[in-house]
Amino acid sequence: MLWRRRNNPGSSAFALTLLSLSVWSFASIFEAGALTAENKIFWSKWQYFGITTISPLWFIFSAQFTGREKILTRPVRYLIWVIPVITLALANTNELHGLIWKGVEVVDEGFYLGIYDHNIGFISILGTAMSCFSSGRSGW
Repeated sequence: MLWRRRNNPGSSAFALTLLSLSVWSFASIFEAGALTAENKIFWSKWQYFGITTISPLWFIFSAQFTGREKILTRPVRYLIWVIPVITLALANTNELHGLIWKGVEVVDEGFYLGIYDHNIGFISILGTAMSCFSSGRSGW
């Protein structure tokens, strides 16, 4: 259905948002099924490819779909990707600095639940995501 409406404003950004959600969901399935902290961390890093891209793509989609494309100047398009790209890099190098999560504990409660001790890097992407979603949802 999305393919038939590909000429509508925001359709490309929306399709990429759905792809990001798919990556996040796919990796979440494997993270949930992982039995060790190392495997949970591996799949969490894959989740960040989806997690970090959803909010900027949603912001772009919202601007295009509502006819407010003029806000998407080149500097704005670059700026909305700064924190997500940094967060993705931090997640994939977390063992060096611990800025996204300090540790992961696996608890066996009938299934192997990963308890993440999040740090400041996680909070930064959370704040960015909320900002993009709020501005994209409210119509500025």
